[in-house]
Amino acid sequence: MKIFSNDYITDFDKLKNAIIGFEFEFYTDRSYFKLLELLNNELAPIKTHGFRKYHSSFKPDENNFKIEPDLSMGSEGVELITGPLPYVNSKIILLKILKILDKYARTDEKCSIHINISFKDNDDGKVLDNLNNLKLILEVDEELIYNYFPERRNNIYAKSIKTLIPFKGFDFSINAKDIVQTNLQLPDTKYYGINLRTTEKGRLEWRYIGGADYHKKTAEILTLMDYFISTTWNCLNQKLNEEDLDKLQKYLFENINIFKTFTNYDDFVAEFPTIDIQADKLNEYGIVKAYYDKIYDKIYDIVRNIYNLKNCIINYDTQTSRIELVDATFKTIFDLDDIDFIECSMSSGRYTSCNIISSEIINGTIHGGDITDSNIFNSKIENAKIDTETEIEDSYLYQCFIDGNVKGDSILRMCKIGPNAVIEDSVRIVTDMNNYFHTGQALSSKKGAPAELDLKDMKIPQTKGKKW
Repeated sequence: MKIFSNDYITDFDKLKNAIIGFEFEFYTDRSYFKLLELLNNELAPIKTHGFRKYHSSFKPDENNFKIEPDLSMGSEGVELITGPLPYVNSKIILLKILKILDKYARTDEKCSIHINISFKDNDDGKVLDNLNNLKLILEVDEELIYNYFPERRNNIYAKSIKTLIPFKGFDFSINAKDIVQTNLQLPDTKYYGINLRTTEKGRLEWRYIGGADYHKKTAEILTLMDYFISTTWNCLNQKLNEEDLDKLQKYLFENINIFKTFTNYDDFVAEFPTIDIQADKLNEYGIVKAYYDKIYDKIYDIVRNIYNLKNCIINYDTQTSRIELVDATFKTIFDLDDIDFIECSMSSGRYTSCNIISSEIINGTIHGGDITDSNIFNSKIENAKIDTETEIEDSYLYQCFIDGNVKGDSILRMCKIGPNAVIEDSVRIVTDMNNYFHTGQALSSKKGAPAELDLKDMKIPQTKGKKW
């Protein structure tokens, strides 16, 4: 293992301008007040403030940090957020907090540390407003990062930033490189190794570091922090160089070639013989070929975003204009939108406006849609409708309509409880007033919400085109 200072000591003129903020995710067996007392003693004279509210509005500064529950990690999930710190001070604070976590906390695959970078005023005029996003994407050495934290490769919460480079619709006869430089769109989710949208708030969030026992890898975190700062600095006020252009050309060539394979139905059948393409549940060649031009773009997204998809049916429902994926077993870390999953077994992934029917999801993230006769475990569910035959376990639910069975270490926040719901005693119902860890609302295992809850602070989500 190289000593971090040997790698980046010559970059100190860059590093000294950095302003760093940290977000530490971890679990604790200690009570809310014991943890707060501990942090104030260990980090004095810095004050640590505790908030019962998930995503509280309090803004930490150099002398005032905060802790709050991270409900997406379960009832014992905690997030410690520092204020912006000068570079040298940030290393001291980082080491102190990692030592505290090593003594009093634990981390697993859901946990991470986010490093937020900005720069103080400097003679070079280096500010994040002048960050070249495409240059940053091309220059980040993700293999270096994964060598230190191999478990973060293909992680749903820190996806590869390289996948943001567009290539659909490009042809080799046009200058794709020039078009990409002016048409790079930022994603609508933060779950990439770098959250580029935070530059709108004057900082750049790096999310690559994490995993079980991440807090024990002190040297690795220090090394990568310096690497993140230096790489960010090198992409301020800079254009793409020849090396960047070569990387971009290689990426486009590989991906345009793959995409072109999907534009022709005969080529797709030859490439993926175990995937049965149907239209209205019919797989006759003439019928499927007639509709293929309408759906090949969506089929490409499905196959590209699912690892080794095979032995399944992709059906196009012409009445609803929706794609159905049937009888598939797969794992993914990517986003899948506007698809109906029927009798599927899925691991990980982010599902937006999808209907889940007679299926199973483990470690997934669901935004919107209906969940029917399915089993969901250890997942995050928002703005979804859950029917009577569905069972949810060890999951976080926000603004959902629940008419099924919720059990285990699940957390409900601002949900509507239906008349057929079964909410077990172990489930916690939280509001802005009581959603801190190690507290809970005693519930009956009978159907329906208890009268004493009166559905206070809960509401039915407003979903376009649906009435519940």
